[in-house]
Amino acid sequence: MERRKPLNIDHLNQEKLADKARELWQWLQQLHAEKFDLGEQLKRQKYDINVLRNRVNDHQRYSKTTKTSRKSWK
Repeated sequence: MERRKPLNIDHLNQEKLADKARELWQWLQQLHAEKFDLGEQLKRQKYDINVLRNRVNDHQRYSKTTKTSRKSWK
């Protein structure tokens, strides 16, 4: 609902109309900034997930080789 506000500009004079246009422009800029920030946050989270996934995989591989070498050593 917040995104679909009615304009109600029929009764506005030229000065008020310019103010309304500035207000809408600032709101649009804010939305673009939020979109950019969220996109960057998503990229960072994907990177972090990949790093953690690689660590888990490396740890699991190391654990398997250590267990195998312990069995053969006994």
